[in-house]
Amino acid sequence: MTVATETDEPGADATARSARLRHLIITVYGLYARHDGGWLSVATLIRLLADLGIDEPAVRSAISRLKRRGILQSRRHDGAAGYQLSAEALAILREGDARIFRRGRATPADGSAPAHPAPATPQTEPSRKRGRCGRRDWSRIAIVCM
Repeated sequence: MTVATETDEPGADATARSARLRHLIITVYGLYARHDGGWLSVATLIRLLADLGIDEPAVRSAISRLKRRGILQSRRHDGAAGYQLSAEALAILREGDARIFRRGRATPADGSAPAHPAPATPQTEPSRKRGRCGRRDWSRIAIVCM
């Protein structure tokens, strides 16, 4: 989700909230709708997001923007108005799934593992070793996760 930053620009906070809402809607579709045909009725989406404190006009506005951007497509199902993810949006979500859930070993070549591991602390200094070990382990995790 987009993080709002403080700015002197008028409407910047509203713009950030709108972007977060669009991201939330895409997340809802990606998690709950795409594996079941990818369609949600407008009424269902409004009720779901109302439980999160988001009002109906904001949801309708965000849906409209997502439709204009080609992320959602309108479709009626059993007489109910709703939206489904576009083929382009589904492809983006599949690409993200492949990146997140692929099972491969990290290597320095792909930028996901440190090229040079941090040097080991000598065993001759056990008290200093305990104090530095935790920090060094955290730094390795940060490098791997970046």
